[in-house]
Amino acid sequence: GEAFAVMDAVELTTQQLKQLSSYAPGQLLEVFRYQPSINLPAGRYEVRGIDPNSKEVEVARDGIRQRFDPLHLSSNAKGLALKVPNEIDVREGDKLIWTTNDKAKDISNGSKIDVLKIEPDSLTVGNAKGEWKLEAGDPLSQSLAHGLVLNMHRAPGMTYDKTISVIDSHDRLLNSASLFYVLNSRAREDSAIHLDNNEAVARSIESH
Repeated sequence: GEAFAVMDAVELTTQQLKQLSSYAPGQLLEVFRYQPSINLPAGRYEVRGIDPNSKEVEVARDGIRQRFDPLHLSSNAKGLALKVPNEIDVREGDKLIWTTNDKAKDISNGSKIDVLKIEPDSLTVGNAKGEWKLEAGDPLSQSLAHGLVLNMHRAPGMTYDKTISVIDSHDRLLNSASLFYVLNSRAREDSAIHLDNNEAVARSIESH
């Protein structure tokens, strides 16, 4: 298979986006339209740090750093998405899904696609609507996820009879109390959880 760098959107409510604990260094904050309450213009920002004293999030874009207090977000704030970097391993024939919307290219978030061809500098995917050749560096190539296995932050609202989950204690961006609740509330009948280290996972979740 081939490894592709992607950005996974974290499914958060506005109230969760207002909590300092939802942010961590290494995440990306996408602002789709100007947020006057925190003075952030539209763009993609890297989360650089969290200041527990001032309760501010530090972000950077084009070498310029800014700080904002997430509590100042409007209660009906929209047009924000928090994303975490990830890497997926794909092979020809794999089932994937889009994780973004692009009306011009007839792409909708959550729609299924097949991996048709893998070349050194491109990935060709398609479904009944057509085919898309994603060249290296194409932002759309970061908007892919496995269709059969999901990160738990994409699972809110989904339910299954049985689930199998895997938690890595080193994944600081995903191990949070809110996401652990999501993981444990997806199954109707039975849920199996596989951990690399019970105590380390517990400490990771409790600290985030």
